[in-house]
Amino acid sequence: MSKLLPIGLIFKLEHLRGLAIFGETAAKGRTIQFFDGKELPIEPKKRLHQLFTIKPSWCFEDIEPFIADICDSKTSVEEILAKFCFCSKRDNKKFYTLKLT
Repeated sequence: MSKLLPIGLIFKLEHLRGLAIFGETAAKGRTIQFFDGKELPIEPKKRLHQLFTIKPSWCFEDIEPFIADICDSKTSVEEILAKFCFCSKRDNKKFYTLKLT
């Protein structure tokens, strides 16, 4: 990636948080796909259903930007995930899957 950027410009994956979905496949390795989070429903349950249709398991860092904009001072991203998702740990990292409702 650094060979594609102008000299002196440093690219970090975190620059794409909230703009892309990160994945990994055996065939392709690490993948990055543009995703417009502005098209997601406002209602948390519908939003999560759509996100988990795209990707069945999310780490907190990847899903957080797509939920944070619907949170208010009374509700946090963690609370929304706890209500609608199961949490598991892999490699010391939290992953979320959608509860069947």
